[in-house]
Amino acid sequence: MNLLEVFIILGSIVGSVLFAGGMLWMIFINWMMGFTAVGIGSAVIVITMLIALVYYMWEVYHDGKE
Repeated sequence: MNLLEVFIILGSIVGSVLFAGGMLWMIFINWMMGFTAVGIGSAVIVITMLIALVYYMWEVYHDGKE
């Protein structure tokens, strides 16, 4: 497992926690702050998944040249 894979895993975890925590924060504490956390969590998830897509496409389709 290399550093980029660790980044992808941690990005997914952080984004999911921010998204879910933002939902709970929005419902129970403060609407605006929760909405901000949901937005940041969504952005982290999208960026992480795009990086993962590019990384794994490169892993599958590169010619074996290092």
